Amino acid sequence: MLETSEQLNELFKAMAEFQKEVEQPKKDADNPFFKSKYVPLENVIDAIHKVGSKHGLSEITYPVQSDGQVGVGVIITHSSGQYMKLPPILLKPDKNTPQGIGSATTYARRYALSAAFGIASETDDDGNSISGNEKQPKQQKTTPVNKQISSSQVTVIQSLLIKVSEASKGAATPDGLLSKLNIKNIEYINTDQYGTALNMLNAWKKAYEKKAKEDAANQSDPIEEKEEPKVEQESILDRYGNPK
Repeated sequence: MLETSEQLNELFKAMAEFQKEVEQPKKDADNPFFKSKYVPLENVIDAIHKVGSKHGLSEITYPVQSDGQVGVGVIITHSSGQYMKLPPILLKPDKNTPQGIGSATTYARRYALSAAFGIASETDDDGNSISGNEKQPKQQKTTPVNKQISSSQVTVIQSLLIKVSEASKGAATPDGLLSKLNIKNIEYINTDQYGTALNMLNAWKKAYEKKAKEDAANQSDPIEEKEEPKVEQESILDRYGNPK
């Protein structure tokens, strides 16, 4: 489940700048089973730190284990104190050995960080060591890098844009939200941009819904309308930003 700080405006601004400047890391690690290349974990982390630190961004990864699965989750943090905790990526190791668990955890960490920051790390299934494909050295797959999203994923984004706009009571328009996300046309975004857009739109929706509940509570209790919390509530979206 997505968890965020009460305010996200500074984090979103920093993420937008990060997306503009980040350079996709080199795929210089070899997958011996599928004779392909992929981006190793250290290259993903280096790409994030190289640009993220300039904009006050950093990340925390946390391990997860559940029902025989292991994985890693990511918390994106900003120097302002704002944060976004993303759900973990869980995988089932092919073998319940230290090597199998380590392979699954490393793969999950690389995949989780790549998805969180929009890093293109995949050209093939280099996670074959955790999916039971070790004995298929002759099989070759060509998976498009940063491929365009499907029509169903376009529909998901469109639906979220409408929900965020409704939650903001029209203060945030779909076009304004797309502009804030640096997206000109939904139909032409790639899978990495799709993941980032989903995270941001869901967090935005949550923030607007929370403000709506606070406003409703204040309206039912007129005594508190003149108190300081109302000033803070009115400044949430001013600091957050109302895309129009």
